[in-house]
Amino acid sequence: MTTGAASRRRSPLLWIALAIAMIGAGLFMRSMGGRTAAPSAQRSPAVNTATPAQAAAAVPVSVATVATRDVRAIVRAPGSIQAPQTVKVTSKIPGRVTSVLVREGDRVRPGQAVILLDASDAQAQLAQARAGLAAAMARVPQAQTTAEWTNVTTEEQIRQARAAAQAAAAQSQATESQLQAARASVEAARAGMAAAQAGSVRAQSDLARAQSLAAQGALSAQQVDAARAAADAAAAHLIAAQQQAQAAQHQAQAVEQQVQALRQQTAGARAAVANLEANRRLVSVRQQDVEAAHAAVAQARAFVRAAEINVANTVIRVSVPGTVTARDVEPGEIIGAGVPPSGVPLLTVAQIDAVEMTMYVSELEIAMVRPGQPATIDVDALPGRSFTGTVRELGQVANPRARTFEVKVLLPNPNGTLRPGMFGRSVITTRRLQGVTVVPQDALSFEQGRRYVFVVEGDKAKRQPVGTGVTDGGFVQVMGLPAGTRVIVQGQNLVQDGSTVAVQP
Repeated sequence: MTTGAASRRRSPLLWIALAIAMIGAGLFMRSMGGRTAAPSAQRSPAVNTATPAQAAAAVPVSVATVATRDVRAIVRAPGSIQAPQTVKVTSKIPGRVTSVLVREGDRVRPGQAVILLDASDAQAQLAQARAGLAAAMARVPQAQTTAEWTNVTTEEQIRQARAAAQAAAAQSQATESQLQAARASVEAARAGMAAAQAGSVRAQSDLARAQSLAAQGALSAQQVDAARAAADAAAAHLIAAQQQAQAAQHQAQAVEQQVQALRQQTAGARAAVANLEANRRLVSVRQQDVEAAHAAVAQARAFVRAAEINVANTVIRVSVPGTVTARDVEPGEIIGAGVPPSGVPLLTVAQIDAVEMTMYVSELEIAMVRPGQPATIDVDALPGRSFTGTVRELGQVANPRARTFEVKVLLPNPNGTLRPGMFGRSVITTRRLQGVTVVPQDALSFEQGRRYVFVVEGDKAKRQPVGTGVTDGGFVQVMGLPAGTRVIVQGQNLVQDGSTVAVQP
């Protein structure tokens, strides 16, 4: 009886000790569950530490029922808000700022004037360029007139020279014929003179013989006189023949001189034609002058266009729609020309009707992220508000140090609430599962890398290995457990397979 009474007195103390141990173990497991470093905020499953003595007694436990619900797989990552397009507005020309037409926060449209520069120098350059264009255009008709006159004059001179050369050649050819006739006359005169000389010699010989015969008394005086008359006639004929031959010779020489003169005249005319044809190059030079005049006009027009562009550039305009996020210039400042980094940006215009959140996802999670997936963004500067966007772009190369990939989420921002530079946290939904069986995260335990739960059947705890899937909102997808099954969520670290349990309400 004493022993039984002692046992009954120790029984409440034992239950109290077991309860204290369970509460301490539960608090320990909850503290361990909040220290996980996993991106999805999952806690490590509990490790069973029950002793055989604890397992023999009825262990008070709390249970939950395996349920069916929709879950989603998510990837969490912090990031910063950025404008998808940011334009640095600079000046194409140096100058003095006379007016800045916008302030930070103003919305601008493409082509809107935002800054005005002093245009006096540019206007003067434009006037000078236009004067140069007028002068160049005036030189064109002058060059054309000179070229046309040179062309007409040269062609007329060539025509006249050719006509003179042809006339000289024809006259020379006719005179050549006269020369041939004159030479034939000289030859005929010479032949007649030779015949007359032969007749005169014969007549003189006949006269001498007649005189000799008359001296001998063989001929009469009348016969001698006849012979003397014949000799005188032959001598006169010779003299006439000589004069005719001499006249023919003089005429032939005159014709020959005329032929030489005509030959020289023909050669000179032909040389003049050759020279004039060679001078046709002057016509080409004059045509080149015309082309040069046209080129000068084109160049002057280019100068005018450049001057007009400079005048237009004194009005600085934006090329994209957006919001002015920075103004770095004031009226009166002298600015340079160029683009950043050489040119100092005067304004910054960002398109913030839609913004991007840039984040970095680990190489273990990037395979689950796809363009078009929905994402929810919480921004530190706007507590209590969430923004919805979609994955727009994935980086193709990992950061070699952090082993992370860049991900950009596009967020509508019609009211401009989100501003570039804000920091936030993104939850990307990579997939959704409908009607899957889940258990609370606290129900999972593990041993040597294998996950399991304790199922309550009657008053016994049965160890049940399970496969796990998506974790969402404190629940874990499990395979191998039907819906409605009761699983231990508190006290499982104090039980073993087959332990007696007392389900607490």
